[in-house]
Amino acid sequence: MKTLMQMKRMISMAMAAVAALCLSWNAGAFHGNPDKIKAEKIAFITAELELTPAEAEKFWPVYNKMAGEQKDALTASIKAFKNLSNALKTDADDASIKTLTKLYLDANKTFQELEGKYLEDFLKVLPAKKVAKLFLSEEKFRREQIHRLGKNKNKDKDRLMFEERGTRDQKDRP
Repeated sequence: MKTLMQMKRMISMAMAAVAALCLSWNAGAFHGNPDKIKAEKIAFITAELELTPAEAEKFWPVYNKMAGEQKDALTASIKAFKNLSNALKTDADDASIKTLTKLYLDANKTFQELEGKYLEDFLKVLPAKKVAKLFLSEEKFRREQIHRLGKNKNKDKDRLMFEERGTRDQKDRP
């Protein structure tokens, strides 16, 4: 019984991590313009890494290839997340839950391993310091997007509360 509870807790934490990852990856969808977010990310990484034009010419094709694979891996992770979540909601049997949990964890592992897979490719086109900055910059950009998303949600809440209060005040007037 304790093992089932631990497994459910672990799955819940993993689901929260994927949700955060999805928010950061798809932040543009919440702002209405994913192309704008992509352009911001390109500018951010270029500035953080201080890429020369020659470095950028070699770097971006490698980065774009990795990003494409990350997108595919994230899609698989989201699908596995949904399948596992639905199985838990429908009270599926332990064997199904176990299989779906493994699929979900494998999908997440694939996503996480992609940066390591591309490390040597990046080191062929950039100095080690810039490669290290790349990975830190990716995380920094992701955190900024999550922070921005949170700020926008708070602005929406404040606006709605203000509009609601204004409507209520108007109703109270004679």
